[in-house]
Amino acid sequence: MKHLFKVLFVGETGVGKSTLINVLTNYFRNGNPDNIKIAVKSQHLDVTEKDLEHSSSEFNVNDQASSQTSGCFHYDFEHPEHHKYKYRFIDSPGLSDTKDQDQRNLELIAEKAIEEKYLNAIVFVLNGTQSRYSELEISYQIIDSFLNAIKDNEFKSTEDFQKIAELQRDLNAQILKAVCEISKINGAIFQLLNTRYKRANNEDMLRRSENYTRMKVIEFNECVRTPHKNIICMNHLDTICHENCPNCHDLQKYKIGKRRQNYEEVITELKDQYEELLSNSFELKTKEKKIISDLEFFVNGIESHYNSIKHDIESLKLMSKLNFDKTLRSTFNKLRTTAENITDKNLKT
Repeated sequence: MKHLFKVLFVGETGVGKSTLINVLTNYFRNGNPDNIKIAVKSQHLDVTEKDLEHSSSEFNVNDQASSQTSGCFHYDFEHPEHHKYKYRFIDSPGLSDTKDQDQRNLELIAEKAIEEKYLNAIVFVLNGTQSRYSELEISYQIIDSFLNAIKDNEFKSTEDFQKIAELQRDLNAQILKAVCEISKINGAIFQLLNTRYKRANNEDMLRRSENYTRMKVIEFNECVRTPHKNIICMNHLDTICHENCPNCHDLQKYKIGKRRQNYEEVITELKDQYEELLSNSFELKTKEKKIISDLEFFVNGIESHYNSIKHDIESLKLMSKLNFDKTLRSTFNKLRTTAENITDKNLKT
């Protein structure tokens, strides 16, 4: 029964992951300085092991600034002495790429790990001081030690990579929903503040126009009976009686008097304004209650997103950070900016 050991190489762009594959190819295929075995094309060497070649694995080999590996490709070898041992080395695209492909490359690496079902080791390749070509001269003793370390490692299931990918998707979805809810909350807060401002102005104007009536005094002349004679006719109150007055026989019994009368006058324009302000007051109070109700609904909604985000973060902490912290930082910065625009302490909380 043969044992297959799976090893994933991870590292920055240009550190020599592909070169390390060539070093191992040279070892497993019994290469030597005069007959170097190559699986991955390099700047100086062409592929010699055509059965291992991946046509799309390398881009421009002269461009050292960008990742030369476009995806994850594996290379299978049988140990030259211990034939029951097989090794699968997985080359991956470089990280810290100038093409801003880190997130996509991490996804490709995770997908490949999930596809493999298990890994015996993840090897982080660091930049050395030697050139790529001279690295092919690494001693067999070092490679033997490297292979023994892999062989002695127990395999680990890559199910966590799948869980991480699912958690990341769920986390991003919950963050987007939370940001959307916070945007609604922010909009409702400004609506509430604006409504309260309008209602305060409306209440002030309502108080000033609530007395839309006023007392008015009128003065008029009237004929007043007297016990003594007068020269003023009751039918000609403003003139001296004359001989032709038909009521002259009553002339001497009346005189002109002035009387005042008070009455409440309704100022129609002010009354109409008052009734309109009263209607506005009712509408604004109703609107304010609805906005407060909406705010409570939004806050309750975001609480559920918050709990989901918290759960996903705690789960990711147990497995891997990967790149989700950048998403969180960006979101928190947006929330901080949103909070700074709110002046009401309770609403800000």
